[in-house]
Amino acid sequence: MLRLTKIRFVTAAFLLAFSFAPALAGDVVLENLTINEDKGVLRIARVEALNTNLSSDEIRRLLDTSADGKEALAMLMRFSADKFAISGASFSGDEGTMIFAPILATGIQKGRLERLICAGVDVDLKNIEGAGAVSVKFKALEMEKADFAPLMSALTRGDAEIAGFRAERLVWGGFEASVPDADLSANAAGGNRIRVSLGKLISTNQYAGDTLVRSVGEIGNLVIELPPASEGGRTLAGLGYSKLDLSMSGEARYDAATRALVLENYMLKGIQAGQLRLSGKFGNVDPALLGMAVPNEKLAALFLANVSELEIRFVNEGLVDNGFAFAAVQQGKSAAALRAETSALAVQFLPMLLGGDPSSLPLAQSVQTFLKDSKNFTLTLKSRGAPLPLGRLSAIGDPATFLALVEVTLKSNQ
Repeated sequence: MLRLTKIRFVTAAFLLAFSFAPALAGDVVLENLTINEDKGVLRIARVEALNTNLSSDEIRRLLDTSADGKEALAMLMRFSADKFAISGASFSGDEGTMIFAPILATGIQKGRLERLICAGVDVDLKNIEGAGAVSVKFKALEMEKADFAPLMSALTRGDAEIAGFRAERLVWGGFEASVPDADLSANAAGGNRIRVSLGKLISTNQYAGDTLVRSVGEIGNLVIELPPASEGGRTLAGLGYSKLDLSMSGEARYDAATRALVLENYMLKGIQAGQLRLSGKFGNVDPALLGMAVPNEKLAALFLANVSELEIRFVNEGLVDNGFAFAAVQQGKSAAALRAETSALAVQFLPMLLGGDPSSLPLAQSVQTFLKDSKNFTLTLKSRGAPLPLGRLSAIGDPATFLALVEVTLKSNQ
């Protein structure tokens, strides 16, 4: 694979500008750069840095990788500019090519920037282990009011596990990728290509200081197509699908004063499959859960958080029907017969599994209703009394204790 970590201009474009003190500033323009990398040649048409505190030599050293890692990081951490732009670039080598569309960042100061636009990257790799070429097209990415200071600080300390950045708005046009299935010949029936694409990713975030208080996100049309002759492709075909087409969306709101977190309409949609929606109310949520704390701190905060209500709603748009049809073929039965058998077993065994709790019979009847005619269901879980700490819930080992603490209701086909 191409050694992308060697291409410092990409690093500079994404990490950008980490100035901790003002310095004398000027303009830097570099044109028609040709840089010999380990695996090929990098060509950059034009680099422009306006009102920057780095010298022409320093920017050139970043781009041509002559600076070592520590020196490069130090330069990036003090880099500021009103504008940083790369008009276009390409990398070509024995293993393939990369074409970079223009990159632009503005308002770079102390690890923050007003706007970043990366117009896209096309990657084409040659025959991989004899299975075929790989191509990936990354579409345009735009960020507004982004902050990379936490990422740079973490890298400086060596805390890669909490490295990250934030942006008040992120819009990405997604990607298209075509990769060979190494377990299949290119001559296999239907070919051996795995195709994955993403239509869009949009994220809007609001912060109070360092705390995320509102986040609205959408992932549109994640499409996965598997080779027809592969095991996964055959399974999908058996379920009645030639591909998976998934989308997600949702909103989260956090009140730092009350430490309350609300999840609203977190929804997963599958074309010709269905919709799964999750909503919930959580309390005693430490800001560490929403930030870049180390994993152990997040785990401790998670166990101390509590939940008062969860609602899960599923609307069937073909998934359940296709599942019964697929399972019926495997068992040599009709789909109708399998539905009737499964719904009868639900009424018979679910109350036993729930320890004979009085609420188990209406639950079983609702399950039976859904299995007979799968339209939709809504599952609601509410704490009986005070909200329940997640740590306590995770330690429950039997249904009777769970049902004593949580009121469970299930409504089908309503």
